[in-house]
Amino acid sequence: QLAVAARERTGAFAKDFAGLAADSGRLKGFVERSITDGWGRAIILSVEATPDAAGASPHQHLRLRSLGSDGVEGGEGAAADIAVESASVAVDRAASSKKADNIQARLAKVLGVSFQLDEMDSSKANWRNSDMDVEVLSDLLEQSGPDASRILRMLEGSSFEAKIAGLFLSLIGTSKTLSTMVKVVMLDTLANADEAFGLPGMDAMQKVIIGDRNRIVLDDLKRVIESEGDKKTIAIFYGAGHMPAFERSFCEEFSLVPTTSTWTPAMRVDPREAGLTQAQVKQMRGWIGSAVKRTRGQ
Repeated sequence: QLAVAARERTGAFAKDFAGLAADSGRLKGFVERSITDGWGRAIILSVEATPDAAGASPHQHLRLRSLGSDGVEGGEGAAADIAVESASVAVDRAASSKKADNIQARLAKVLGVSFQLDEMDSSKANWRNSDMDVEVLSDLLEQSGPDASRILRMLEGSSFEAKIAGLFLSLIGTSKTLSTMVKVVMLDTLANADEAFGLPGMDAMQKVIIGDRNRIVLDDLKRVIESEGDKKTIAIFYGAGHMPAFERSFCEEFSLVPTTSTWTPAMRVDPREAGLTQAQVKQMRGWIGSAVKRTRGQ
């Protein structure tokens, strides 16, 4: 499943484990820890053609193979080869099919902005993937509350709510006016994010999404500083919601002192281009403010 998902994002099966790890996003660490079999020998990764039914389009699949305890082909018992194959995928299948299900990617397209995973090239030598595996994240969210993990399923496009949201986004994408309205709503919602995240029941989820994930980054940062003293600059690419906690940790744990801050606009919106009046924008912002107050019981 991981190999197929990576293929659908990139358009081709990875030719080796390094490529599969680079294509696997936050599961990169999981892939890198899975390159040897139970006898400590390298697992063989290959892309194989799938026998086609008459008239069917060409298909292929990824094959992972261990040569067993003796390290040679064939054999019986513990020495027998062990092979695992991915689902078969049409060679000409569109590379964007997985993205089409990803709510974040679809929302980016509707709003006319870039999806972060399309812009970050994690294949470069100095790049470090510092995050928890998605399975661990899902488990921790489940433990933090009965509905917390639904957020992850929503973003991945695997939940019923995500399907409904996908239909909603499809509708928005047909109208520049609707797209602009959603931008205004999103910007104002983000501006009130501190109040929204202060809602009852959100603390446990925030500890996982912000605190636990930040901890992994900080521990990795310490290891880099201690073992790679030749590094002159280190940058951390993470969501804006993580940064206040990062700054506190840098001051408290690393004795760092902030010097300068640079802000770069991530998204712009001009309601006039979509035919929205100032009164309409003011009304939408009033709705958002009222909604936040209602959810907080004010």
